[in-house]
Amino acid sequence: MALNFFMKNSITLLAVFALTISISFAQSLFGKRICIDPGHGGTATTDAYRVGMTGEREEWINLRVGLLLKELLEQAGAEVLMTRDLDVEVDLATRARMAKEFNSDLFISIHHNATADTSANFPIIYFHGSAKQNTASVNFSKLLVKEFWKQMYPKRMKNYSIVSDQVIFPKGGAAVLRQTYGIPAVIAEASFFSNPAEEQRLKSVTYNKQEALAYLKAIQEFFKKKHSILEKDIDDVLQIAVNQEAARMDKSALAWKSKLEKASLIIQSRQVAAYPEAEAYLLGILKSFPDNDKIHEIYQLLLLVYKDSSRTEDYIKMKNRMEHFILHIR
Repeated sequence: MALNFFMKNSITLLAVFALTISISFAQSLFGKRICIDPGHGGTATTDAYRVGMTGEREEWINLRVGLLLKELLEQAGAEVLMTRDLDVEVDLATRARMAKEFNSDLFISIHHNATADTSANFPIIYFHGSAKQNTASVNFSKLLVKEFWKQMYPKRMKNYSIVSDQVIFPKGGAAVLRQTYGIPAVIAEASFFSNPAEEQRLKSVTYNKQEALAYLKAIQEFFKKKHSILEKDIDDVLQIAVNQEAARMDKSALAWKSKLEKASLIIQSRQVAAYPEAEAYLLGILKSFPDNDKIHEIYQLLLLVYKDSSRTEDYIKMKNRMEHFILHIR
């Protein structure tokens, strides 16, 4: 009798405990308004860039993850707006306007990446403008990359990039982030569909759910604290023109490792007369792959080139660029 009583009460206590956790889980996002933006869409017949080796298209993956995330967020008490819930094209200005009119507390543009180097696979998260001013978006980026690691890269090398959108769009940044500035917002490239093994994983709804769960956990953690965004006021920084979209798939991008080795040897030997050659190698890497997981090393080498060459102005601009735009790359 005593044992039965204990078991019955234990089950009751466990049920109450589970219900308490469930309620707490839901309340953590209660009333939060989140705009989910599945990137691209509706361009299968016109866009040959956003497709993996076996035909899986980025916009399909983005939408699957977005819809799964919407379901999780609504279960957790959030109000959710999708910029698209079908495989259709929605222009960038409309996406940004939707987020603002919804009075979003958070804007997430879901993407997946591609590059000529098919071995590359790691998350890249973009925030708009300066890391020193857009601290809310930066804080969310840090939380998100940790969750990507846990859910998508548990047994693999944990490289990642958190960079300003002005690394890939030097003049104005990404339109959806620029036009929603003031709202915590990111473009998140969770992985590379140009990596054959990753493309296969991304075809799986189970794997898509893991990615959606990473977003959910990062969002929950993010709203535990208050965050701020300052008015944009970016100092003059060195502008580096980079290739866009399909141009980044150029075969010359595959030579980045040898270029880095050659530049490193020149700089390590302090062959100042050959520094222009080293600079050309390094800028060539940045042009093809500006958010490479070795990017911090590349920028450090450029700093040495400018410093040792007494190019003080370029040195200062490069240093400012790193402080503003290159938050962390590993």
